[in-house]
Amino acid sequence: MTIIIDANEANVKNPVGSNIFVQEIIKNLQSIWSSSDPKVKLILSQPAQTGFFNQLDWPVEIVGPAFLWTQWRLPLYLYQTKPQVIFTPGHYAPRFKPASTKSIITIFDLAFLYFPDQFLAKDRWQLTSWTKYSVKNADHIITISKSSQNDIVKHYQVNKSKISVAYPGSRLSQAKVNGRDFSNLKSKYKIKLKKYILFVGTLQPRKNIVNLIEAFLEIKTDFKLVLVGRAGWLYQDQIKPILDKAVKTGRVIWLDFVNDDTLADFYRQAYFLILPSLWEGFGLPVVEANFYQTPAIVADNSSLKELIDNDDLKIKPPFDQVQINQVLAKMLKLDKKNYDKLSKVAYHQAQKFNWRQTAKTVKEQLLKLHQQA
Repeated sequence: MTIIIDANEANVKNPVGSNIFVQEIIKNLQSIWSSSDPKVKLILSQPAQTGFFNQLDWPVEIVGPAFLWTQWRLPLYLYQTKPQVIFTPGHYAPRFKPASTKSIITIFDLAFLYFPDQFLAKDRWQLTSWTKYSVKNADHIITISKSSQNDIVKHYQVNKSKISVAYPGSRLSQAKVNGRDFSNLKSKYKIKLKKYILFVGTLQPRKNIVNLIEAFLEIKTDFKLVLVGRAGWLYQDQIKPILDKAVKTGRVIWLDFVNDDTLADFYRQAYFLILPSLWEGFGLPVVEANFYQTPAIVADNSSLKELIDNDDLKIKPPFDQVQINQVLAKMLKLDKKNYDKLSKVAYHQAQKFNWRQTAKTVKEQLLKLHQQA
């Protein structure tokens, strides 16, 4: 046992965002791991909640209890086992560790520093405090965009060489939609194919949901706006009142969480994806939509700048209702020839991002630290 991976972020029934990242990293790491590489063990703070771990060959150990896991239970385990490397694919490193154990953490984004009022007080305090000590104590940091890399350097005065960028990829497969008739979209959800704009993500203020809804409702069109994602923090106070009214118009549909097969259907048959977020560590739905040849409209900020080259698809500052409306209205007027061009470019853009390359970047740093330990 020489490398330990804290796999708790992967231990969820309905993975989103960071959960998907960790699952894909673990799965793809194992696929490129050879018998001559150091031994790896996954640890969880509670029994597996998903069948994901049954697909793996690496051993899994339950080390409970989960209460304040990174603050005392994980550190205690590390002092007991003294591994060469602990990899935490999340913001929070163990509060303490043996001097002989090297550590790698993953920072997705620093939105909590840019938009503190859009986080619950408790979450904001924890993100601010625990991320600071984690960055300071880590031997290496994995992040998911150059934008986030620059933010970490700026806010924590970290040498850039201590941070590796490992772009996520698309976890969905063309096989999930090829040859299908998409009847579930038409019958179950009452949505006409290619007649809706799609948003995928947690419904929270940082995603700019309210401005998106209000901008869309201002446009005279027979398109619908489909929102796929769970309710997040501050949903009840800031988003629900607006969304409830919008849903009653029949022009906006909220579907909460959907499984991967259904999500693949939605990506493939959407006219556009739209992600008007105020800040993103990466923006995985953009890559996934592009993979299905569905163009994406994004806010011209943070990591989203790295995913889309076409300025016509970018919402300019201040990312408000007016700016969103202008881009959406323009894109909905495209003729077939120009739309098809965007679709082809979207697909080629998506090929730049793949999980195997992400795993190679992580593996390189794991082996490097293992040699230094």
